[in-house]
Amino acid sequence: MLQTQDSGDGILSASSKHSGGAQFCMAHGAVRFISENINTGDLNAAPAGTTSGLPSPYGTFGALGTNVGSEKVGEF
Repeated sequence: MLQTQDSGDGILSASSKHSGGAQFCMAHGAVRFISENINTGDLNAAPAGTTSGLPSPYGTFGALGTNVGSEKVGEF
């Protein structure tokens, strides 16, 4: 299950009572169930704002939250 954790600077991860993942509303209005097994990359990397112009260090999950790195997410 995705867990909510406060890193001390207000960055929170997703959480859900659904087993296996969580429901997310996308910017265009679609709702998708995202598996708890989605690629999250390097969770110890610097916050995304400090890597402007680069692909998200947080894998596919991070790429879903920004267009700064110009990643092509595809199916997940």
